[in-house]
Parts: sequence; structure tokens; C-alpha cells
Amino acid sequence: MSVATFHTWADIEVETSGSFRWINSVHTYVGLTGITIGLNLRDTYSYAYNQTTTTVNWQGGGVVDQYIWVPGLGDVVVGSTAVSCGGFYNVY
Repeated sequence: MSVATFHTWADIEVETSGSFRWINSVHTYVGLTGITIGLNLRDTYSYAYNQTTTTVNWQGGGVVDQYIWVPGLGDVVVGSTAVSCGGFYNVY
């Protein structure tokens, strides 16, 4: 069972005129979903690349810290994992 899942996604605005469609803008994001208690996502990045009027790729990533709370010390990081994934969209 996975406690949390890392995601990267893109909001892609597509314009239309008659039978023509094209990508107008792309905004990319990253995040954690699921049970994220004891986890922190840091040093995140996301970007679109190879964008044309009809296709776009995107990539995102970061570092997930696993931590525990220790009385008198606060949050103590006990492990870190680099994560990344990406996607592709084609208008047609």
C-alpha cells in the first residue's frame, strides 16, 4: 500500500476556430495526494517543453522528505526520496 502518491499535471488551454484546434497556454504543477502525514515535498519544479501548436510534453519533480516528530527537537528528517514524472498531450 502506498501512503502518498506524487503527481505532476498540466492545465492546457485549447482554442478552437471551426475545425481547427491549437494549444494556447500550458501551466504545470506538482503535488502529493493521499496520506501525507510525516511527508514534505520540497525543491519542486515543473515545466512544459517541446511545445508546438498541437502537442506538449511536461515534466515535474522534487524531493519527498519523511520525518518524525521528536519531543524537544521537533521535526526530524529520517529519509529523502527524489521523485519525478511527466506527461504528453496531443490536440488531435
